[in-house]
Formats: sequence, C-alpha cells, structure tokens
Amino acid sequence: MAGDVGLQGGDSSQVGGNINLSAGAGAVEGGSLVFFGGSSSGNGIAGNVNVTAGDNENNMGGSVRISGGTSNFGVGGDVMLMTGSSGTGTSGSLYLASEVSNTSGSLYLSS
Repeated sequence: MAGDVGLQGGDSSQVGGNINLSAGAGAVEGGSLVFFGGSSSGNGIAGNVNVTAGDNENNMGGSVRISGGTSNFGVGGDVMLMTGSSGTGTSGSLYLASEVSNTSGSLYLSS
C-alpha cells in the first residue's frame, strides 16, 4: 500500500478549524479543482471519492452543497452528475435519495 496524505483542520472545544482549497484566479481562465479516486488495474477495485458533511448528535448534521459558478453577464456554470461508463459492460447507476429516518427528508427537483 502506498503512503496516505491527510489534511485536517485543528480541533477545538468551541469551533473547529477549516480547510480551504482554492484554485487560482486568472485573467483569461481560472484554475480547476480536481479530485480523483485512484485507478486499479486488472480485476481490482478503483478508489472512491467521498464527500461527507459533519455529524451532530443532538442538532443538525452539516450540508453538502455543490454549485455551478456565477456569471454577471454570461451563462452560469452547470452542475453535472454522471455515472461511470463501461467499454463492454454496464455503466454505473445514479441514486438520488433521502436517507431513511424516523421522518425522512424531502427530495426536490426544480428549474
């Protein structure tokens, strides 16, 4: 197994530290922020990319927000959710769900 790299904000009895990752701004084109799970060869299993908000025991868990970029005069950025393709097999499935709970949350789609 190759070595791991970890990033962690500082712990606190009040407010924990943040981790901010930002791509650079550019006059012609801004930089991109890209996350990749590791590839695997042969019959192995490729790595995952997980984005999970924080848990809370008594109040409210954190939210995960994915937003396209804003444009003042042009077209705002898209948000694309796509499954993986397969050359000869079956592409991946796309799941949108509210987790099971005492009272499940809602699922909203709007334009």
